[in-house]
This record gives sequence, structure tokens and C-alpha cells, in this order.
Amino acid sequence: MGHESTWYFNTNDDILKHNLKMLSMVNSPICRIDAKHNCPQAFKGNDDQTKKLQPTFYVSVNSKIVLNWNMSTQYKLCNGTTGTVKDIIFAAGENPSTHLPIAIVIEFPLYDGPAFFDNVIDPLTGQVVEDRSKWVPLPPQTATWYVNKEIN
Repeated sequence: MGHESTWYFNTNDDILKHNLKMLSMVNSPICRIDAKHNCPQAFKGNDDQTKKLQPTFYVSVNSKIVLNWNMSTQYKLCNGTTGTVKDIIFAAGENPSTHLPIAIVIEFPLYDGPAFFDNVIDPLTGQVVEDRSKWVPLPPQTATWYVNKEIN
């Protein structure tokens, strides 16, 4: 099966192993992003409570991703929409191993909304050399839920 194939696995551990294997084939540095939890119960939240946010997320530039929530149906950013990571942005001076990124920039071919980034134009020809009209910055997501009337 090729890199564009859909894969199905029986366990989350099998998914993680496959995703790390595919990330290593991208030949870009792999960024490990650990979720920030405000209490022990938050780490144990289920997919419905956490909006399917994972405690640890691995990503690299040029890796493929799939949205797992309806971000903006109006602009065709829906559950299952695929994209390619273009950049991982951290605040100046922040250590990527201890801080969350400001945003992960993803190119969604089906995106049909306003542009967030200017295209790259060749100054000599005036031609577009990099179309960024489908690039969308995704900031860190937050999930909040209550257990026994306490916020998590």
C-alpha cells in the first residue's frame, strides 16, 4: 500500500507505531507536542470530553493530517478533511520541547475561505511561485468538562 492509502488498525498502539513510521519517512524533524493538563482527571478524559485531543501528538512539516472535528463547515474544514503541515510556529525564544506552538499551519486543498497568508510572488516575473491561499493556522485547542461539578 502507498503513502496515500487509508489504514485501519485494531489498537491505538498500532496507530501510534504506524504514524511514527510514516513521520520518519517525511525526512523532517519530528515535533512531539505534549498536552497541558490542569489536573489528574484531565489526563484521563475520554474522546467526547477532550474533543479527541491526544495527550501526546507527533507532527512534522510535510506530514499528512486529518481533522477530527468540524472546525468550520462553512469553509469546508470538516471532520475527515485532510491536509499537509506547512509550518509549526513557536513564540520567539520559547523552547519547543517545553512549550506549545502558537499554531500549526496546514494546507487544506478543500479550504474555501479567506486567505490567512500572502502568496509568494517572483519579483522578476510577478508570477505566484507558492500559493498559500489554502494555508490555515491552527492554534492549540482547549477542552473543558466537569466531573463531580469540578472543572477539568
